[in-house]
Amino acid sequence: MKDAQDQFFITAVLHIRRGVVFPSHIQRAKSFTRYLPCGCGSMRAHIFGDSHGNYLFARTENADLHCIPGRTMHRVGRDGAADMLRQTQFEPDDVIIFVFGEVDVRCHMLRIAASKGLSLQTEADDLATRYVTALTDATNQFRHRPKICVMGIVPPIDPLVPNPILPNVGTLAERLVAWFLLDKALEARTHQAGYTFVPIPRVYHSRDGSLKRRYSDGHAHIAKDCTEAAARAVEKSLGISLGFRPLPVWRNMLRAATRQLAILNRDYAVLWTLGEANVDG
Repeated sequence: MKDAQDQFFITAVLHIRRGVVFPSHIQRAKSFTRYLPCGCGSMRAHIFGDSHGNYLFARTENADLHCIPGRTMHRVGRDGAADMLRQTQFEPDDVIIFVFGEVDVRCHMLRIAASKGLSLQTEADDLATRYVTALTDATNQFRHRPKICVMGIVPPIDPLVPNPILPNVGTLAERLVAWFLLDKALEARTHQAGYTFVPIPRVYHSRDGSLKRRYSDGHAHIAKDCTEAAARAVEKSLGISLGFRPLPVWRNMLRAATRQLAILNRDYAVLWTLGEANVDG
């Protein structure tokens, strides 16, 4: 089948270059676009999430970012996802990628479980169930439902400088337990719903499971210039191309060395700037 497709496209391109275009070629080209990876034809990836969605996919050409910093899984589960999706027009071959959960782990799960007198396992199961149910209810409204992907949760880290707006609740060890339970519950619910689950690759994890500081912005995110492994994991799982733009090797080496010096000096401002800046060239 692939050989036939390749031969057709070669023939079509030759005819077009010679100024000859047949209606049959136009119709067959439209039918063959479903075999093309994201970024070819009309297929697009749409990212809905918190600030982690903006970070993880900042260097991709074939993804549209619709992210709301600070938005939680809990709020999506409570209020639904329809309002997030309503303003976007989806094509049948599009992909929707949801990126939520880190703020729930950092700020809320331990507090809510304690206030309700529930175990973290029970809270994680309830939160993941309500969240995935909300995604299903919203996407079932589409005439042609795009492929659905749910990203795993970025693991916690102890920031060099606390965030006064969205502060850590609990010790790093406690948040790691909450993260592990919620991530596993989310994976299970995602598979049950028939969606694709993409965990955060192990390369980003320290021995204890926390986010490696050298790949972070020093706060909570995977740095924008360190997101290639995550983007490639999504591409491999979904069979698409996100059009990731890798930095030149020399620039990667320079930024890695600068980041390591900032970690040694506990220079939060430099880590934040390196992690947030979407530098090209």
